[in-house]
Amino acid sequence: HGTYWIFQTFNCCMLLLRLLITVRRNKRLAIVTDTMIVGASDLLHFFLVFSLVQGGYAVCGLILFGDQLKVFSNLDEALHSVAYLSVIGDWSKLIAVAHLDGKMHSASMELSIV
Repeated sequence: HGTYWIFQTFNCCMLLLRLLITVRRNKRLAIVTDTMIVGASDLLHFFLVFSLVQGGYAVCGLILFGDQLKVFSNLDEALHSVAYLSVIGDWSKLIAVAHLDGKMHSASMELSIV
């Protein structure tokens, strides 16, 4: 089952690459691919820093709330929870379990992401 999803992800990436190569042949649409090429280095550095910040908050959540909340019980769950919390922002369970620590964790995460 896992191999199937890895193959499908690789397939989608290859289709996207073929689409971008095809789009590059058109003079007007080549602006998009040229912009992506110019900004690739900046995007790579942004995603590196973003991943480190998200990972740091996941580890902090694992240490602070791992024994109290199932969503922070292991690193995989903590990474998914931090990604979900950064997008959706439903902090109610976290604050209900650990009032002060939950508020500090959520407030610092919101400030660092914004």
